[in-house]
Amino acid sequence: PYHGWRYNRSGNLLPNLSVGSNSPICLASKDLSVRRGFVTTSEPENIEELKNAFEFIGTNFSKPPFHFESLTHTANWKWLVENVTEAYHLDFVHKNTFVKKGFLMSDKIVNTKSGSSSSAYLPHNKSSRIFYKHAYVWPNLFMSNTSDLINFCSILLPHSDATTELIWFLFSSDKLDAYPKDLANQLMRQSIEFTRTALHEDKA
Repeated sequence: PYHGWRYNRSGNLLPNLSVGSNSPICLASKDLSVRRGFVTTSEPENIEELKNAFEFIGTNFSKPPFHFESLTHTANWKWLVENVTEAYHLDFVHKNTFVKKGFLMSDKIVNTKSGSSSSAYLPHNKSSRIFYKHAYVWPNLFMSNTSDLINFCSILLPHSDATTELIWFLFSSDKLDAYPKDLANQLMRQSIEFTRTALHEDKA
């Protein structure tokens, strides 16, 4: 719909008044499968960028999320991609979240590229096991892993050229599930507030 193309339920292209009449075009039919928690028309292992992102993050999203929300931005979706894929704003925008936890932009950040996608590894410090891994899979899939405890996933849903909905999910890891229940619940509650605050910081 963003580009003005519409299809009926049979997969046939409907007339587009902006370009005149169209010859009949039918969408190809593909089988759906569920892999690593994602509904897909292809094996993730056959999509190099997705495969690399999964290996880098080191987790899957097969279990139900323990929390999800959506956040609406008054911005084109491409601005949100630009914002998330660069780390320069980290020290300035996320003072109440990442900076407070000891994550700062530095030469220690390891950035890698895979086609149109990217990933970044952010260690906490030399004496800590805490880390943050972030992967972006073009065009709108974002994933992160915080210290093998909390996994994050989000997608961007454009509603217009100036409005974008960000839908985000939080998942517990197998490592977190092995923690005592009260401690795991406390960490999950903290991760919800941390993520919510960080995403609202980005709205600026």
